Amino acid sequence: MNKIQLFLFALLFSFNSISQTNTQSNLITYGQVWGFLKYFHPKPSKMDWDQVLIKDYDRLKLCGSQDQFDQILDDLISTCGDYKPKKRNIEEYLLFTESMEWLENSSISIRHREELNRLFKNKPKFKNAYISKGVFSDNPKLKNEINYPEGHKTEAIRYLVITRYWNIINYFCPNRTIIPQNWNEVYAEQLPRFIAAETAQSLELCIRYLSSTIKDGHGFLGNKSGSAIDYNYLPFYCSNLAEGTFIDYVKSDSLKNYSIQRLDKIVSIDGLSIENYWTELSKRLAASNDYYAQNSTFYFRQTLKDSVTITVERDGTLITETLHATKEIGLFPKGAVFQNKRKTGFYIDSISNISFGYIDMGKFKRKNITKRFKDSLKQVDHLIIDSRNYPNWTIFALGRTLIKEKTVFAQFRKMNLDFPSAYVYEEARKIGGARKGYEGKVYILVDYMTMSQAEYTVMGLQQHPNALTIGGQTAGADGDVSPIPMANGNKVFFSGLGVLYPDGTDAQQAGVKRDIELARSFEDLKNLKDHTFQATMELIRESKE
Repeated sequence: MNKIQLFLFALLFSFNSISQTNTQSNLITYGQVWGFLKYFHPKPSKMDWDQVLIKDYDRLKLCGSQDQFDQILDDLISTCGDYKPKKRNIEEYLLFTESMEWLENSSISIRHREELNRLFKNKPKFKNAYISKGVFSDNPKLKNEINYPEGHKTEAIRYLVITRYWNIINYFCPNRTIIPQNWNEVYAEQLPRFIAAETAQSLELCIRYLSSTIKDGHGFLGNKSGSAIDYNYLPFYCSNLAEGTFIDYVKSDSLKNYSIQRLDKIVSIDGLSIENYWTELSKRLAASNDYYAQNSTFYFRQTLKDSVTITVERDGTLITETLHATKEIGLFPKGAVFQNKRKTGFYIDSISNISFGYIDMGKFKRKNITKRFKDSLKQVDHLIIDSRNYPNWTIFALGRTLIKEKTVFAQFRKMNLDFPSAYVYEEARKIGGARKGYEGKVYILVDYMTMSQAEYTVMGLQQHPNALTIGGQTAGADGDVSPIPMANGNKVFFSGLGVLYPDGTDAQQAGVKRDIELARSFEDLKNLKDHTFQATMELIRESKE
């Protein structure tokens, strides 16, 4: 290829790159304007607003100049027509100012920017057809959103799906300010993947990657028809500890005898270091914090391959082996017990002879708060409340048994659905009100399994004057969930309420406050030891001294 040919090729490549960049920029800006009008102008609530975007998609793809793009925006805004302005005076401290940063985009003309700003400051009062309050907790309820079947087959639908999600999170996510990545950058980063996702499987993966960016353990994907992705599963369980990731259990199979063993330390999978493997996995996980993500070992087992090559370390020696994946989601043999499980009840410690109560919040119900239970409670000075599970709405009934003084234990950050991007603070219900209250010490056990209602329950029980919270970081996903319809039957969720401590500390992402932080160690795994429970028992024994 001579110099002239090289120059022409480079020039053509440059033009194509610029064209693709401009097209993406136009798609992003149009999607942001489209979403803004959907929630701020009354006209989109009276028409099929999805179809406006779908019909404009081809125009956007063929758009070759700024003038042409300005005309598309002109037509979009003109479709909405006039409105009855209402002067708004929302206090800035009650606004997610980040939600409107996109309006400073250089590809929006000054004229359009002024017009949209005017609507923002004078949003009319109207009943929006696409958003309302949830029944129980005022979390955002999405309405009249079509979940497009076979949406992966139409490029414009895929563009609509990501644009719908981006705008809903931008205006109605109460945890908008603690999303770690710039939300405008997320749109730009994820859009090309959606445009290219031409199969049901690739579209589902795109949705998973997108929802993981908000760092919300409630951001899971659901589909009544099941996943479009036919996952296989690695034939072992593992535990991620401070010392590394270790094999916890290997499936017994008479047809395949693997040399990997329990307690082997995983070094790499298919040549990817274990650290990078976790990093890649976290990009498609609904997780509020790294601790939760790195304990999501069920997802660690998922693979699209029939087999993987694993390298483990045992006694300083590296062992590499090919493992065949299985369709079995669960591997444990029936009746297997890997950790001592206690039942709710009252016990005497065999070492110190101290009596204590134990509540398994995953099985404990309001009907269990009987006279006999209360009488037994009076006889012990120590009560362990194990919240490493999902409770049964026993928070207030238990609070009326244990806590004397009525105390506000949390506040909610709710979205102001009349003015997208604005929010209000509201105190949650108080806990307590017992005639006398429990006067002993309360030990609340937590870990990454403490999630959502469990975290809310812990926040309430922490109001006991003698409460001590012990364990690892909790899931950091609290507040009722709001589902967003997407495509192919997929819907993706987010935390529709922000839950904070009375002092304003966010429980989202950070999890509940802990007095003693503990994490599982290799020795705990080796000895099948419940370190958090054992540490609590040591505290109880020390109280005798």
